[in-house]
Amino acid sequence: MGILVSSKRLIIVAGGLLLLLSGCVSPVLQPTAYSGIPTIKSEHKIDVYLATGIVDGGLGTQFIPMGNGAFIPMQVGGSPKVRFNTQDQEVFRSSLVQQINGSQIAQARNITDIRNQDQTTSDTTVNLAIIFLQTYHTPNFHTYYLDVGLELTSADKSFAKMYQIDSSSEDKFLEWAFTNASDGKIKAAQMLMDAMIPDIENFVHSLDEPGNTT
Repeated sequence: MGILVSSKRLIIVAGGLLLLLSGCVSPVLQPTAYSGIPTIKSEHKIDVYLATGIVDGGLGTQFIPMGNGAFIPMQVGGSPKVRFNTQDQEVFRSSLVQQINGSQIAQARNITDIRNQDQTTSDTTVNLAIIFLQTYHTPNFHTYYLDVGLELTSADKSFAKMYQIDSSSEDKFLEWAFTNASDGKIKAAQMLMDAMIPDIENFVHSLDEPGNTT
């Protein structure tokens, strides 16, 4: 019994220290891959644009165990780098381009400035805009909320959709309790990637349907 109690206390203390330290780091999102299986291949060309909106987050209080049943409150959060910021959004955009190219869904390229949507280079080109309307980070267990729009346009077709991502929505208790900022960003980006890719595939596939003039 003593060993069991000690083990539980060790888990609590380790978890508290992890939460404290994760609020102090400045994690940058790592490249994200689609977890599904791509279903189409095409030679269509996609220009990928990025627009960013509000990057926000709150302050949280975490209670750090100090032993013998004592806890101290610690305010965490507030660092812009811990939020799902413009650098993370750019990493996501590059990951999406790599996924589209690597899976041969289409031939994609980054366009640096969304204001320069010139130009359809041919009538098979698709303009794809990722619009991060708002991202919000809660420091308590590092949950990320993303409101993101996707716009796809070709010569005579268009598609638009909003995605609302809650990075902790599929977590079990222990996974949620031990999530650090880096893990939270990865979860949010993975959920967004897995939601977007099928919609992009469906749009690209529709360009080759009988009767389409593109």
